[in-house]
Amino acid sequence: MFFITLLAYSVGSVIHFNIKDAELILKVKSNKRTAFFEHFSDISLVLACLVSVSLYLNISPSTPAIFGFLKLNQMGASFSMVSNELVILLIEAIVYTILGYYFTNKKRKTICQNLKM
Repeated sequence: MFFITLLAYSVGSVIHFNIKDAELILKVKSNKRTAFFEHFSDISLVLACLVSVSLYLNISPSTPAIFGFLKLNQMGASFSMVSNELVILLIEAIVYTILGYYFTNKKRKTICQNLKM
């Protein structure tokens, strides 16, 4: 999962650079080699989108919950057999709780500071 996230971040950084800087350069100067790399970058952009979608599907709590539910109810698995899904759900619950607390607290502080002024 970490490597998928790192790959998505790296590709996103390259795309950000291309949008910010390279587009201007390509409009001014263009040749066959640049056109080839531009076409190749379109293909890599499609692959980056696929990686991003798969990342979002894997970090969504619904995916391990559905797999665990199906294993328990349809396949007759025990709780020890779905321990991986339960651990993933527990970690996601902890991370989302921490993020929710952080952003709620940050917004509350901003509102309180604006009211004091």
